[in-house]
Amino acid sequence: MTRQTQETSAFAIAALLLGLSCYVQFLGTEKAVLAFLFAVLAFRDTSLNNRKGNGLACLAIALAVIFVLSLFLFMRATTNIV
Repeated sequence: MTRQTQETSAFAIAALLLGLSCYVQFLGTEKAVLAFLFAVLAFRDTSLNNRKGNGLACLAIALAVIFVLSLFLFMRATTNIV
């Protein structure tokens, strides 16, 4: 009996790393957008090539969306425009 292991999508790993790094380093918004794009590519890669990584891609999208929303709310709260 042979055991076939599925590879994890490289796009999913890259998306997760970008999603995490947008909180740590400078230029987080660009990294959040890239995390979202890589996650979309990961969904496509996992469905076409029978690979793992859908959970990682979902987490990357969640991290990117949370970062952008929190940045938007912070910027709105700190402006003096009525």
